[in-house]
Amino acid sequence: MFNEYYRDLLEDIRYRKTFSSSQIVKRVLDEFKDIAYNSEDINNIIKTYIFLTPKIIELRPTSALLANSLKKILSGIVEARQKLSREVIVNIIDNVRREIDDNNHAVAIMASKRISNGDIILTFSYSTVVLEMLRNLVKEGKKVEVYISESRPEAEGLLMAEMISKLNIPVTVFVDSAIRYFMKEVDKVVISCEAIASNGAVVNKIGTSEVALAAYEARVRVFVLAQTYKFSPETFFGELVELMSYNVNSLVNKEIEEKIGVRVKMSSPIFDVTPPEYIDAIITEKGVIASQAVPFILREIYNWPLKIQDTNLIIKELARVVK
Repeated sequence: MFNEYYRDLLEDIRYRKTFSSSQIVKRVLDEFKDIAYNSEDINNIIKTYIFLTPKIIELRPTSALLANSLKKILSGIVEARQKLSREVIVNIIDNVRREIDDNNHAVAIMASKRISNGDIILTFSYSTVVLEMLRNLVKEGKKVEVYISESRPEAEGLLMAEMISKLNIPVTVFVDSAIRYFMKEVDKVVISCEAIASNGAVVNKIGTSEVALAAYEARVRVFVLAQTYKFSPETFFGELVELMSYNVNSLVNKEIEEKIGVRVKMSSPIFDVTPPEYIDAIITEKGVIASQAVPFILREIYNWPLKIQDTNLIIKELARVVK
């Protein structure tokens, strides 16, 4: 029953029909609210959350925003177990969503202050918070131009370009291999990410590291827009952010595959890791920080020694709430 009812949600995550990390989190939170509203009782709500949470995180393991948001919701339910009700659960979800929106808003405002009138901005892939920053620039009356590559193999850069053009901002789209060619015309690189590791490394759509390397070579400043929900505290203890790969069928169709021959190995990673030395600043809701300051932000959030709850342990605690 569970698999059938939530198939659309899980397939949306599995096949990356939603590119933005913020958008997929909001989709999941909306689903969790619907579950709370439509379930017969509290026990059924909790059982459904216990079933869905590990599956959702497994399908998008790179998204720190998704994992941290779900952990906060489940932890909030555990803490409220003595006074738990449908309204309490919905309120916990709403608070997390409001916090994410507020954080993105703060990040976008701070980022827009780093952009000068007349700047040519290069961005990469699809980002909700970068779009919000660009809207702020329009409101502020700043005239900018945006360069963006296609971001293959899914080419979400084309969707991003469409959204930017709707803001009446001049936008130029080019093939990914032309990043270095266009970098000499760029004033600033502004990107978002899936996760920030404890050493300041940035996990984002495959090709981001080439963008940052080309910018570093051309002495163009690189800004990463990332609210602290995107910080991965587990990496402080040596855990790695799991990088996903596409199904290779997304690279070539069957006819081309047959022409290439069976001996050719195909690979299509989704994300890569950009070293912190290629990042000039990370813009968070807490302020603009250097990559080297990420461990201090983690300590501020989780105290010292870091008190990080494992998702599986939270789920076990949640299971005890069920009567």
